[in-house]
Amino acid sequence: MLVTASLLVTAAANLAPPLVSALAVQIQDDLAIGEAEVGMTVSVFFCVGVATSALAGRTVERIGPSASLRLAAAMGGAMLVAAGAFARCWPLLVFFVAAAGLANALAQPAANLYVARGVSNRRQGLALGIQKSGIPTGSLLAGLAVPTIGLTIGWSWAFALGGLLAFAVSLAVPAVEAPPAATAHATTRAGSPARPRPDATLALVEETGYAFPSSHTVVATAFYGALIYLLGQWDAFPNRPWTRRAIQSALALLILA
Repeated sequence: MLVTASLLVTAAANLAPPLVSALAVQIQDDLAIGEAEVGMTVSVFFCVGVATSALAGRTVERIGPSASLRLAAAMGGAMLVAAGAFARCWPLLVFFVAAAGLANALAQPAANLYVARGVSNRRQGLALGIQKSGIPTGSLLAGLAVPTIGLTIGWSWAFALGGLLAFAVSLAVPAVEAPPAATAHATTRAGSPARPRPDATLALVEETGYAFPSSHTVVATAFYGALIYLLGQWDAFPNRPWTRRAIQSALALLILA
């Protein structure tokens, strides 16, 4: 039940981008947008996830994995229902999909911690493998929504029904017990001998040079530098030179990173 719940929440939190992609034709016709806008809508979902993942991880540790999974599923469901009901222009669709990206950022660490606390060590590999199948499961549901809902009653209904499904999932997340580490910590505070900790100064490999990181730097400089040069010689985006300069600047930042 724990693994199934984590799988379903992962799928529900990842429904927004595959729904936008699968129903792109209907969305483009209804909102009068092009392929670029559809791609940007999907990208915003993941950009929000990247920007908020660290904060989401701290939130999961603070309120616990069970509550975090319920919150993520409810938040993702609310954004899908709102997109289906109110997204009658492209900016609103982008806003709701971006907010769903925040739910996804919360669901990922919550699902991992949920499985780690609720499944024994011997079966955690299998459990995490099943839980990670929630992402392709979301894509599968989005694909099935095209012939069954999108082409019959409209893309907005696919979003709304997907949101209601996420709400139902949020109500079916069982609680997990506190981690064993908390109990061990309490026992140690009570006066029992603490478990010996490994020596932090133990080194598996002693580094004597800089060849390995330097080779990465050389390869990155050569590869991204070649891309910057080719973009300039190819005269990409002739009508939008600022786009070419922005891409070249981003590649230069990757070299510095």
